[in-house]
Amino acid sequence: LSSSGVLVTTGAMLEVVANGATTAAGVIRLSANGLTSGIGQLISHTTSVISDGGSLLSLTSTGIDTAATTGALLNLSSTVQAVGNSMLVASNGITTGTVAEFSSTGVITTTGDVVSIIGNSATTSTGLLRVSGTGLTDGFVALLTGGGVNATASGGVLDVVAGASTLGSAVRITSTGAATSTTVGHLLQLVDDSNALGIAVFGTFDALTTGEGILLTHAASVITDGGSLFRLTDSGINTGGTTNGATFDIQSSGQLAGSVARIDSILTTGTALNVNSSGVYTGTAGV
Repeated sequence: LSSSGVLVTTGAMLEVVANGATTAAGVIRLSANGLTSGIGQLISHTTSVISDGGSLLSLTSTGIDTAATTGALLNLSSTVQAVGNSMLVASNGITTGTVAEFSSTGVITTTGDVVSIIGNSATTSTGLLRVSGTGLTDGFVALLTGGGVNATASGGVLDVVAGASTLGSAVRITSTGAATSTTVGHLLQLVDDSNALGIAVFGTFDALTTGEGILLTHAASVITDGGSLFRLTDSGINTGGTTNGATFDIQSSGQLAGSVARIDSILTTGTALNVNSSGVYTGTAGV
């Protein structure tokens, strides 16, 4: 089929109409069982500029589809392929555009989602979802934006569910770089500067017996003046202290025996606990 005409609006080179088909195995069927390095179907485009409204391939449906085990608009199935890519999208000229966009204006509720990735048979996969951006400088590999003021107490931006696992980590952050910045967190940066009354970081560990809620370890390097394994800094002009510690507060309302806080040390010439105040103290409760 060939045409040198300028096709517009309803013009078409080939039209197949089968409006009465219901359970057809394929209104258009293509078999190419001998393919190796060839292409079963090729749609090419080189010259014109495809603008808004145009598409090299467009699949549309206005039906109230309910397909759950197949794709109502596009269904790709490969049941034997063990290696290689089932689908490859390459857009090597992209700068400010988007390679793939999934969009929905529907009011998604409960178990609805925009993208679902299921690999429940995976065992030793290095990552069911892998994103690489080794050339990034000021950018980020992933950006998640939540509902802001619309979020409720049970909502959020990122929810990681590890299930009933007994080993492994729900979240692991690893870096081999030698950090030099003193203004940002090398592994984790938390910013919550608008929070006045709420809790910035909250954790519950109700089943603990001989375990640890939070453990920071250090063994190899020598920490010198200026360094700390754990540090709390506060330059605010705080007035709290009657019912809680403004910078550091330990509360144990149920413990009847044992130690609430303990310091173990093998020091010979140093100090296990050093409390230093440069203020001119005028109170009577003690520093």
